[in-house]
Amino acid sequence: MTRTRGHRIAVLCALVGLAVAACGGGGVKDVTGAASTTTIAGAPAETSAGPSFRPHFVGSACPSGVPHVTRIRCGWLVVREDRSASRGPTVRLPVAIVRGTAATPSLDPVVYLSGGPGQSGLAGIEGFLDQHYSGPRDTIVFDQRGTGGALPNLNCPEVEAAVKATFATTDPASVEDRAVVAGFGACRRRLVGAGVELAAFRTETSADDVDDLREALGYRQVNLYGASYGSALALTVLRRHPGGLRSVTLDGVYPTTIANGPAEVAANAQRAITALEAGCAAVPACHGRAPDLAGSLRAVVARFDRTPYVASLTDPATGDPVPVRLTGADIVAGVVDAMYQPSGITALPAALTALAKGDDSSIAGVASQGLTTLTGLSEGMAASVECADRARTPTRGDLASVIRRAPEMGTLALIGDLTAVCPEWGVPSADPAFSTPVASAVPTLLLSGAYDPVTPPANATTAARDLRHAHLVVLAAGGHGAVFGTDCGARIFRSFLARPAGTPDTSCSDHPTSPWSS
Repeated sequence: MTRTRGHRIAVLCALVGLAVAACGGGGVKDVTGAASTTTIAGAPAETSAGPSFRPHFVGSACPSGVPHVTRIRCGWLVVREDRSASRGPTVRLPVAIVRGTAATPSLDPVVYLSGGPGQSGLAGIEGFLDQHYSGPRDTIVFDQRGTGGALPNLNCPEVEAAVKATFATTDPASVEDRAVVAGFGACRRRLVGAGVELAAFRTETSADDVDDLREALGYRQVNLYGASYGSALALTVLRRHPGGLRSVTLDGVYPTTIANGPAEVAANAQRAITALEAGCAAVPACHGRAPDLAGSLRAVVARFDRTPYVASLTDPATGDPVPVRLTGADIVAGVVDAMYQPSGITALPAALTALAKGDDSSIAGVASQGLTTLTGLSEGMAASVECADRARTPTRGDLASVIRRAPEMGTLALIGDLTAVCPEWGVPSADPAFSTPVASAVPTLLLSGAYDPVTPPANATTAARDLRHAHLVVLAAGGHGAVFGTDCGARIFRSFLARPAGTPDTSCSDHPTSPWSS
């Protein structure tokens, strides 16, 4: 789910020394307004789609960032930017096809839908290449419109600069929010001035791209794997193009029916923190090292509110120093971000206990890796998607109300406050049908992590109510993303792909272990 406002959090988890891998990754970049120097080889020439235009695939050399190995072939999907118009510009999406372990290519490949919204799909290709998540099947990985190496790209360096400027301050979240909203406004003016139709970059249009990709590559049916926001995209493909789907896997489920406002972000985070405290207390090995985890977190928040932690990071893109000041709310945000991955969940109790005792050694080794997330997400795509999809879905509270109730959740609430961006971004809402439950008989696997801080297991239960052939699995030690995050999740995924109409082998989750099991 979106980390549009979460660039600061990526740095926070690096600073706290907690599971830097959970901070997310970069992506292939060559975008309007981007500072990246990465180039994309073999891009189709700029075209204008007339009445006779048909979506098509053009083979090409693989872009930088994609391993140049014989198991991968690359190309571009060329589609119309605005399908409601009879003519106009095209959008070009980089595609990589990873051969599976079978001797002959599969007839029903896996299509991976990345999260965010705004993350590069190609940035996740290494896992499918090295870990064989899809087993014998080929895997199709691509950058959704507006993201990564897609042309055009809706990256917003203006937003990145505004977020970076907030690192050095301890201003209230409302003040930081205004600065970031102004960055979105500057980005919008640039993109619109360049002729980008922002309303064409939304989940429903991306869902049509997915079906165009299937047809352009000549497949009758595919298996969708949607992670985080990718699960919302997968559900939308399931609604609009069910005939092209053999199976659907939703990992870290983000239903189309729920809001993603500040109150929801804060509530999901608090649920995960409470689960962490209870889980640690129930395991002697963890409880012995962290006998009062809740008290430790309160002490850390109070200490950093009294005296913010001051550090300096190095911007990996420019080499320039980036000053950082951390308050208690920032520490809470870093804790929540660490819970995206099992490794972070495992490390948190001991790290927080040490911090509560005044041991800042986990912060002293400041890591600059978190700053790479600043150039790893297309903020404009995230704004177009979230403002179209969720802006009119009723939320349980705005940023100000969350801060009044729980000031330690201020940074997290700021992340979820895309409602403040939407008036500035100015895209129309999606069709009201988008916000209704998706009903289908296509076999669907829904995976959740018990400690997921952003898409709780209840989301999967909500989505499954109208899916007549659904399998729900909760990984007891899991965070956000079961297939990439746990061996058990990957095994269940492969079992489901082998026979979607049957019952997947979930035996690895039948005897749950805690994150602190020896």
